[in-house]
Amino acid sequence: MKPIAIRKISIGTDPMNAMHFQIGSTIMQGSHQIQHIEREEYGYDIYIKNGSNEVYVWKTINNFMPVTIEHNLDF
Repeated sequence: MKPIAIRKISIGTDPMNAMHFQIGSTIMQGSHQIQHIEREEYGYDIYIKNGSNEVYVWKTINNFMPVTIEHNLDF
């Protein structure tokens, strides 16, 4: 089975008041954009892209944080 891409991650015990990171969202006063979110053995990595199209890890969320994951579903 092909893994389904993560579209959005919400960090916190209450999803309505959590910190949300969604693919395509702009951050850092619009200078960067969230490129993708990957599940790793230690947690989740959030990758961002700058204006020069360079992609790098911005944040790492460890396995001890409560998270809610939304997947990218194509119907």
